[in-house]
Amino acid sequence: MPGPHASSPLAKYAIVGILAVGAALRLWGIGGGLPYRINLDEPHVMEHAFTMMKSGSFDPKGFYDYPTLSMYLSTAVMSVRFLDGAQNHEWRSLSDPRVWSGQFLLWCRIAIALLSVLTIYVVYRSAVRWGTAAAIVAALLMAVQPQLAQCSHYVLTDSPM
Repeated sequence: MPGPHASSPLAKYAIVGILAVGAALRLWGIGGGLPYRINLDEPHVMEHAFTMMKSGSFDPKGFYDYPTLSMYLSTAVMSVRFLDGAQNHEWRSLSDPRVWSGQFLLWCRIAIALLSVLTIYVVYRSAVRWGTAAAIVAALLMAVQPQLAQCSHYVLTDSPM
């Protein structure tokens, strides 16, 4: 019997296809209506991440109501987006009035969606112990589960958790 790390080329193609389906479901329409059509809790996560970026402090200022992974990830993504915007002359500094958390929302949503695609692969690798077929089915179910795909469209703590 092959070990848990051995897999056929067919299984490799299957997981790549499943990851592609999962990515398509998570990225399709992710920027529709931005920056005005947002989830209820997105402003909280984004504002705290934006404050961390502007202050240079990784303390979310006493806001520990939500897990902070999304805030830290958003802070890193916002920093990269800010540097990209500065190089393209969209703004000059963080104190520029054109710089607000809504400018970074799409990039942060994409980062959360890609992290969610990574969880599909983690489920696949975790389920390999029960066989390749079970792992492929588990990954497929994770990829197409509607609530997981929907949560991946927003900068929330749900998807990374």
